[in-house]
Amino acid sequence: MTISTPLLANEQQINLKIAMVTGNAQTPKVLDKLARQFERQNPQIKINFIEVKNSDFKPQIAGWLEKPVSADIISWHANERLFKFVRQDLILDVSDIWQTVGPQFPNNFLRHIKYQQNIYAIPYSYYQWGFYYKKSLFKRLNISPPKNWQQLLNMLEQMNKVNITPIAIGSFEPWAVSCWFEYLNLRLNGLQYHNSFVRGEISAHDHGIKQVFMHLQQLIELNAFADNANQRSIRESLPTLYREKAGITLEGSFIEGYIPDQFKHNIGFFEFPIINPQVENIQVSPIDILLIAKHTRHPNAAKQFLQFMASADSQTIVNQMLYQVPANIHAKTSSSNLLSSVVQSLA
Repeated sequence: MTISTPLLANEQQINLKIAMVTGNAQTPKVLDKLARQFERQNPQIKINFIEVKNSDFKPQIAGWLEKPVSADIISWHANERLFKFVRQDLILDVSDIWQTVGPQFPNNFLRHIKYQQNIYAIPYSYYQWGFYYKKSLFKRLNISPPKNWQQLLNMLEQMNKVNITPIAIGSFEPWAVSCWFEYLNLRLNGLQYHNSFVRGEISAHDHGIKQVFMHLQQLIELNAFADNANQRSIRESLPTLYREKAGITLEGSFIEGYIPDQFKHNIGFFEFPIINPQVENIQVSPIDILLIAKHTRHPNAAKQFLQFMASADSQTIVNQMLYQVPANIHAKTSSSNLLSSVVQSLA
């Protein structure tokens, strides 16, 4: 089944407004390439990207969904962040698209975009969060990537002894440090507990959440984080890694887009260490999706764009340029050695 709306002689051109996060240095180039390719295939539709920084994007999404003529399509995140708006009846059902493109995606992706009996988004990318480090520094200090929490603490203490700030972090944009809480909660309390907390079903005063902050306190007491972290973005914190002023940083794979080519061969990756061996070793791997605002005046044109973005060709363009992993199983991932090591941890 192909979803299409042929342009009739008396029809005017359709203008689709698509809100996207510009969280990567390559994002503008990616969007321009996608727009030109889609418009060649669909000359009756004009793509207008609304490009917004990550820190400004989240406060605006509710407005885009609630106000007509603001945005037809929005890039967002799967799971509870999507379902929150589904429950408010703000998202268009795209089950008809999934009937066509669904076989091109892993079976386990369905639960991240399906609410009750309907599909509300199309996934186009996902990326792993983990620790990045300079290989030559680890070799010089005779350090191996830690496998558990105590090994991590020991490593941080060793870095402190040689006047290296253990953890490079940029908290100028708060979203960039939220992964610390997410990983600690997953490693201590498990996926079901974490999801229940995100849905508001567990109090912030619960014992499990207190354990999360106790572990964060351990890092603070070790002076693990840079003093001026709140004055830096994640991108601005990276040079401290190359210059061996800092030892490790917790980032998503998209960060490779900000690493200069001359340093990439010397950057390694390891997973967030295990804390409780009885808890499943879940990786933080956000899924990027495209959803359609229910108020859109151009539902068919919007669905055409989602079907275009579901294709292997489109997802290859996006993910190779942004150093992320395509959701479509037929799309190609970047040949980067660093990204390959990240992908292996997701296997």
